[in-house]
Formats: sequence, structure tokens, C-alpha cells
Amino acid sequence: MVSLNHQFDEEGGDDEDEVAGEAQASADPVLFEMLKELRKKVSKEKNLPPFVIFLETSLEDMATMYPTTVAELEKIQGVSKGKAIRYGKQFWT
Repeated sequence: MVSLNHQFDEEGGDDEDEVAGEAQASADPVLFEMLKELRKKVSKEKNLPPFVIFLETSLEDMATMYPTTVAELEKIQGVSKGKAIRYGKQFWT
């Protein structure tokens, strides 16, 4: 016989929400807006939706981590080697 205890600590809250809030708080808001504008410009030039260039979460990571090389850009969530090579240089220069 298995007995389950489903009593959860109501006061603790959700740790994942706190971590996400901290990541957004440390991102540079001015740089984030600049990256969004650049993504919009590139998407119009390439005739693609902006999320195809980079996801918003990727832009948030860029505004936090300040990548300056292809290798650093590849470490950003949602950025593949192909995207880093294809679109990356505009986003770190």
C-alpha cells in the first residue's frame, strides 16, 4: 500500500517564477529594445516573421549575456549555429 502526502507549502510559492523574474530583471532594457528593433528591421529585409530571426527569449538572453562572438551567441537559448552565422554579426556589432 502506498500513501501519498499531497500537502504543499503554500508560503514558498513557485521557484521557477522567481528565477524567470530575476533573469528578466538583470537584462539591459535599453539593449533589449534595440535588439527588438534590429530584429524587426532584419525580418523586413528578409521578408520573414521576426520570431524566425530570433525568439524574444533569445533577445532577452543577449541583453543579459552580451555575446560578442559566434561561439558566445551559440550559447544563447534558441540560437543555433546556423542562426548565429546567418544573422548573428548584426546583433553583436
